[in-house]
Amino acid sequence: MSGEVQHLLQFLKLVTGLSGYLVLFASRAERLRKVREANGVAVINPLTEGDRGDALINRKLPKELLLRIFSHLDVVTLCRCARVCKYWNVLALDGSNWQKIDLFEFQTVMVGVVVESIARRCGGFLKQLKLTGCRRVQDPAVQTIAQNCPNIEELDLNMCKEITDATCAALGQLCPKLKKVDLGSCELLTDLGLKFLAEGCQQLKYINISWCDRIGEMGIEVLSKRCPKLTSFSASGLTLLPDSAICYLARYCPLLAVIIIRGCIYVHSCLAETYDMSFTSDKRGIGYEVSVVTKSSCCRTCAALGQLCPKLKKVDLGSCELLTDLGLKFLAEGCQQLKYINISWCDRIGEMGIERYLLSGTILSSIGGHHYPIEVLSKRCPKLTSFSASGLTLLPDSAICYLARYCPLLAVIIIRGCINVTDRAVQAIGKHCINLRYICLSMCTHLTDNSLIALAQCQYLQILEVAGCNHLTDYGFQALTKNCHFLDKLDLEECVLITDQTLSHLAAGCPRLERLSLSHCELVTDEGIKALGLADCSSEHLIVLELDNCPLITDSSLDHLLSCHNLQRIDLYDCQLISRDGIKRLKSHLPNLNVHAYFAPNPPTPSADVQRRRRCCVVL
Repeated sequence: MSGEVQHLLQFLKLVTGLSGYLVLFASRAERLRKVREANGVAVINPLTEGDRGDALINRKLPKELLLRIFSHLDVVTLCRCARVCKYWNVLALDGSNWQKIDLFEFQTVMVGVVVESIARRCGGFLKQLKLTGCRRVQDPAVQTIAQNCPNIEELDLNMCKEITDATCAALGQLCPKLKKVDLGSCELLTDLGLKFLAEGCQQLKYINISWCDRIGEMGIEVLSKRCPKLTSFSASGLTLLPDSAICYLARYCPLLAVIIIRGCIYVHSCLAETYDMSFTSDKRGIGYEVSVVTKSSCCRTCAALGQLCPKLKKVDLGSCELLTDLGLKFLAEGCQQLKYINISWCDRIGEMGIERYLLSGTILSSIGGHHYPIEVLSKRCPKLTSFSASGLTLLPDSAICYLARYCPLLAVIIIRGCINVTDRAVQAIGKHCINLRYICLSMCTHLTDNSLIALAQCQYLQILEVAGCNHLTDYGFQALTKNCHFLDKLDLEECVLITDQTLSHLAAGCPRLERLSLSHCELVTDEGIKALGLADCSSEHLIVLELDNCPLITDSSLDHLLSCHNLQRIDLYDCQLISRDGIKRLKSHLPNLNVHAYFAPNPPTPSADVQRRRRCCVVL
């Protein structure tokens, strides 16, 4: 009885708190009706008292308040509410509740007819629509959106592969308020479609045309000139995109803060059609002295961005293989507000990058100074928070030391496969980057326990990836787990020297651990998994556990994991001592668990079909 009284008191407090809003909603009711009529949306049909039903909530709360509540619900919840009663059906399907629509969960079943119906219902109320992955949506559906929803500001058509230039023409003609459009992987789009879009939607601030490989220089030029308010541009995978296209963006879009051109292999450092010119060291001595001896030899793209886009905060140049040290230098000197940079797999960037060009005899005639681009980046961009440079095999320790020293705000460092990085660099990171949250050192094969001891100073570290660092031992992880209690993801694949002691340290010191990879850690046994499985972190938080190629793991390990109620995936490939019965027993306790494993077939009998496969794969 006391519980019922308590619930009643809570309800009375809620009604009292809502009383002040009722007057406000009543005064807005008429104004809301006028807005609906102005936007061409059907006015809610008058409902009789009988239509309200006998439910207490319908009798106590006014229609306007229910509409306000429904406006905060997602698509799935609104559809459920629409099936409660006739009164809720009318309110839930009212256009004012459908200002932000995300249909990603329906991507496999969404068809154009449904999209058209939504567009007609929403009318001018619709502001944001996400159709990511809805491959069955075609031009007529998006044209209906453009006709009925002129106030739309954000439209996501990523992976809608049937979309053509006709869609862009309709959006450009009928949706002048469009500010954000995602056309990634819409492979049928061409320069003409981008031209239509840019000419009509001059308020654009964000556009993504990644993997639309029919778009080239002409479309980017029109976009740059017609959309000067552009702040974010993504064009990853446009393999034919030339330097000149990016130069147009830099020249006509000075507000650019984000540029992502990953994999644009023809965007590089040395293609400007300028005549003899020189770049000399500035008064502070930071830079190169370069004499250009050919007609087409200036760092065009990066120089243009550095000179014309001072507000640039995020730039992704991953896999732009022709970029060199000189380009990075110009970018850093001009874009001193940079917070994020990705130069992964730009393997001409490094301490010896310019010397390589010098030896080729094609570009530079003289080089002076002793400062290298990463040093320039570090000193000129002190606000840097994320640095990615995976695969830069020439990157030396000194470069990472400069970053750590001059960029104390760094929270993300990804230097996977930088084989020249040693403990010295990681020690500098541990000393200066106290705000570090994520570091990837995978395949940095020279690292030892000294690196883990240094990282222990980064007490807020959440993600550590050291796959392939085969010199790390239990001693280093013991030091790490004493201070880094916020670790939630740890990748220890191929750390072949760690034993069960590391798992005991993790169980005791990392209570938030959610994802752990121990693949190819051949010294891990059932005792280590027992310590992990019985820890509080596993029973409450552990989601993913990878145990591929751990030959000492048996069914006993699976029994120790029965208390891990949140475990969603476990990988057991090539764990020869794991049986089908052990997996079945684990899944009977954790029915939502995905088990990835395979087993060799039983030896074939003489009567078996000779064409039968010798190995079968069973994915559980």
